[in-house]
Amino acid sequence: MAKTKRNNSVHDQQVFIQVVLIASLVLGVALTIVTAILTKALTPGSNFEKALLTGGNLFVFWLIVTSAVRTIERLRRGLPWRALIFTGILVSVLGILCQQLIFWIARQYEAIWATTPGLRVLKFYAMAGLVVSLVALIHLRVRSRAEARIYEALVIAITAGLFFYFMK
Repeated sequence: MAKTKRNNSVHDQQVFIQVVLIASLVLGVALTIVTAILTKALTPGSNFEKALLTGGNLFVFWLIVTSAVRTIERLRRGLPWRALIFTGILVSVLGILCQQLIFWIARQYEAIWATTPGLRVLKFYAMAGLVVSLVALIHLRVRSRAEARIYEALVIAITAGLFFYFMK
């Protein structure tokens, strides 16, 4: 019995590491592609370009982080909720680090679309990863649709409140 539990624990860790690494690489590359395409296609520095770039990056971010959380839940049912939340945060942080590394390499070759690498966005994306993984966790674990919507609205309201509080 103990050997089976240990094997399951090792398998859980392997699945967790593989999903996090793959999703992080996909996130970093996808964010870089969105940035490169939109920066080349639109007028640089315009408000529309900035808004579209932010929206595109957040959409790709939400899609990949949610997919990573759902993948781990589907592959290893019964993992603690903390592992799923940690997955979202870790994928977001490692994905942004991957994107920043790609930007740094692109800047070495004087690519005009690559912004100057900076880690200031790391905290924002870590918190966004927390929010996205919480919402994904709510949809995965809460059986009642009405109750899930209430929890989701609560998470989004608290996030918006904290955002406006700290942006003063």
